[in-house]
Amino acid sequence: MIFMKYFLLLSLVLCEFAFAYTRPRIVNFGQFVEVSVDNYEDRDISCSGSLYLTMEDGRQQYEYFSESIRSRGSVRRTFYTYSSERIKSVTDSIFCY
Repeated sequence: MIFMKYFLLLSLVLCEFAFAYTRPRIVNFGQFVEVSVDNYEDRDISCSGSLYLTMEDGRQQYEYFSESIRSRGSVRRTFYTYSSERIKSVTDSIFCY
């Protein structure tokens, strides 16, 4: 019974944080990557961090993302490769606060 109470309390806390945290959406189109952030909160937020693009031939490209998003607003940025190689994978360390 005690376990159930703690589980319910933990799930309520995690649910609250899940709705308060804004995460960027990153889409790999092969020759370019699009980063978009939609702010559904009633306050302005800032997002910043790095994108790590890995090409099919193994080379890597690093890009920096930094934007301020007004409340109920959105932003989109496109990052292109420096070569003709296609992008194999994208990882990021972008955080919004």
